[in-house]
Amino acid sequence: MSDIELQKFFNFDQEDLVANRACKLSSKQEKRIKAAELVGTNFFVGAGVVSILVIIGITYGVISTAIKHGVSFSRASPNDITGIIAEIGIPAIVLGFFAWNSFRLSANKVDISVQQVRGKISFVKVETMLLEKKPNGSRSYRIVEEYQLRVRKVIFENLDMKIFNFLEEHDVYIFYYIKGTKDILSAEFIAKGK
Repeated sequence: MSDIELQKFFNFDQEDLVANRACKLSSKQEKRIKAAELVGTNFFVGAGVVSILVIIGITYGVISTAIKHGVSFSRASPNDITGIIAEIGIPAIVLGFFAWNSFRLSANKVDISVQQVRGKISFVKVETMLLEKKPNGSRSYRIVEEYQLRVRKVIFENLDMKIFNFLEEHDVYIFYYIKGTKDILSAEFIAKGK
């Protein structure tokens, strides 16, 4: 693969490559990563807020329905109280757990330090068995095939299948990538494989 093809495929330029060689992000890469982090953070915060609003809505709905049906909390039977607690408590626990995890994920920061790996590349086909539940209740398994790009002990996943048109197995490359996500930032061809 030529340098220009590599640059187009992995979406980098010479400025990016120079920064990556120094184990740094270029200003463009840093902006792109920060924007992606902001989108992720906003998504998880939004999911947490929506979960809390749903809990509040369920609580309001259960209590207002109980009042409409003549339940007085000062004279409510133990069964009425147990029912109300269950109707509010179970969804609140489930959605509260979801909200807590959403806020926790929004606070987690990915290690965006630039790493590099140099070596012969290999492609490995990985088969994963996925359980599928059908509307009639039956279950079946489906095998999903994915390919990984491996360079020494570093594994790159979720590859665009067009990569097979550009990279040849056993050729030697240097890949610069983000440590936390293993997203490839840039790459350099070094030598043909033997």
